[in-house]
Amino acid sequence: MTFWEHLGELRTRLIRVFLYIVVAATLGWYTFPVVNTVLIEPGRHLFAIHHIPWIYTSFYGPFYLRFQVAIIMAVAYALPFILGEIWGFTGPALMPHERKWVYFVTPLAVLFFLLGAASGYLVMQPAISWFLGYVPTGQVVLQSAPDFIVFECKCILAFGLVFELPVVLMFLAMVRVINSEMLKKQWRYAVCLLVVIASIVTPSNDPGTMAAMSLPLLVLYVVSIFLVQITEKMCGRGPKAAHTEDPLQSG
Repeated sequence: MTFWEHLGELRTRLIRVFLYIVVAATLGWYTFPVVNTVLIEPGRHLFAIHHIPWIYTSFYGPFYLRFQVAIIMAVAYALPFILGEIWGFTGPALMPHERKWVYFVTPLAVLFFLLGAASGYLVMQPAISWFLGYVPTGQVVLQSAPDFIVFECKCILAFGLVFELPVVLMFLAMVRVINSEMLKKQWRYAVCLLVVIASIVTPSNDPGTMAAMSLPLLVLYVVSIFLVQITEKMCGRGPKAAHTEDPLQSG
């Protein structure tokens, strides 16, 4: 294809992506009641116990909340189709062994992100309980529904992103920046770095949420060592590798 033909194909795919998002946003708008019920569930029981009402600070607050959630859900709903368009545009330019890497890494990236997002959702209830422990006796809390949902979405996104650690380390191993032996020897520094990362990306910065993010990260670091070893074997490297040829390139 010529340069202009590539531009034409890119324009067509961008238009499709825009249409996917519009349709997904419409779907997100009409599924808001269900999504809203799921999002407020971690705090609903605790707020009821402490007699904390859900409030809006402006008359247009409910509309903007529904609009924001619809946009967030639009990205989630349309993401498989968007990734399909990206793959359709970039796939033909990849070598066969590079396509095999995409087929191997993409499912892992999706899996780890979903695990992280689920962890972020599950940690919300103990985080809320920890925060409510600081409410002085005799004082009343009024909870803004938009603030709570936006905070929860940030927490879920943060957990989903940091759970991509194994995929990032696999990529670094593939391009020979790190190796499994390095990860084993430098584990003390890695633990300190992961704790710092957890403290930075955690939206609330409370000890409970930070611990809930740090502990899975440490487990993921151990898992990453095994995944990096698999990556090295697939690239024909590692302490037991007999040759340096990438077996994927033979396909």
